[in-house]
Amino acid sequence: MTVTMSRRLSLSLLTVLAAVALGCPAAKRPQAKRHPLGITVALVRSDLGLGDGCFVREADVVLADLAKHGVLSYAPVGELPQAQELEAGGNDVGMPDPLKKQPGSMTISQAETLLDGVKPCDMLVITSPLLLSPALERIGEGQLSAKAVLLLDDEGLGQVPKRNPVPVYYVSYQIKDVAFLCGVAAAASSPNAMFVVLGNSADPHAQEFLSAAKAGAKYYSNGAQTFTAVVQADKDGMVTPRAFEQAHLALLKRAGPYFTCNHYILALGRATPSVMLAISKKPINGYVTGGYADYRSVRPSRILGGALKHPGAALQYILGSPSLRGGLSGLAELAPQGVITLGLKENAVGYAGLDLYSRYNPDGDDIAKAVSDTLGQIRTGELPATY
Repeated sequence: MTVTMSRRLSLSLLTVLAAVALGCPAAKRPQAKRHPLGITVALVRSDLGLGDGCFVREADVVLADLAKHGVLSYAPVGELPQAQELEAGGNDVGMPDPLKKQPGSMTISQAETLLDGVKPCDMLVITSPLLLSPALERIGEGQLSAKAVLLLDDEGLGQVPKRNPVPVYYVSYQIKDVAFLCGVAAAASSPNAMFVVLGNSADPHAQEFLSAAKAGAKYYSNGAQTFTAVVQADKDGMVTPRAFEQAHLALLKRAGPYFTCNHYILALGRATPSVMLAISKKPINGYVTGGYADYRSVRPSRILGGALKHPGAALQYILGSPSLRGGLSGLAELAPQGVITLGLKENAVGYAGLDLYSRYNPDGDDIAKAVSDTLGQIRTGELPATY
């Protein structure tokens, strides 16, 4: 494992966040001395989809640990989102519903209400770009007190306003390596090397995801027939069922009658788990992988791991930067343009394991080895990053 600038932070947490699957038990490591930052950090515990819930839980683990060791003061707002533990039942898993209490069903209005409970803080941390504008409005109107806002994901962000009441910083993930692994996993599973890759128009890295996943499938299958498309999202970054259906039908029509695909690679934002569930059922009965959170529990027998973003590791990197030892103003030194770009080197991205899939399928170990071997080649530079 590469130890970054945050040597003074917990090595045990880095072990957790570098694991290929979320929730892997941490190895016992000695605690390193930590440098107190003297700041108060507030995390909005939103649950705007299963992916958002994953991000919040990762961020909460890191911030709670840093507070425990006196690095900062931590003030979370809202209840901690629950994980999807059992295989999903309905097709709308993780979609907004004001009456549901299922994981990921929080609506935007419910999430905005959490902002009203934020106490005065130095850094406001949010995981969803949907909360950025409402947070800045409250800060500008004096209803919320924060000296800076840190956004842990840029999917759905669009253009950051140039004039804000406080500095805004956001994390951008280098996802091409783990998108490539999605293609490798699909190719290691597929008997006919035919693939569909779909991205979300609200994702600034959608084309990068499509290209890298396609390249991974081609690399491992020694030539693959792959069709890609970006699905148009609505103003809230949501891919609706109708938008997906239209894009899917148009893609299959373009592919022609001899294209018989049952392996899909999806990065459709909040709609990803719902589409994964639908694709894995009749009439398609497909196998799926994609990003950018751990969706394996949605349909363990059909989901081939997946590309992960690790906002917890991103927080470790940011809060462990020597720039912040002089105070919160050090964020401007760390990210003069407001964006903090992180990837494999910082363990900010990874790949969910095949352990759940392997409980149901005999080829799980073979797929896991293909992913692991390829990841090793990427890390050592043996595999040129031409995708």
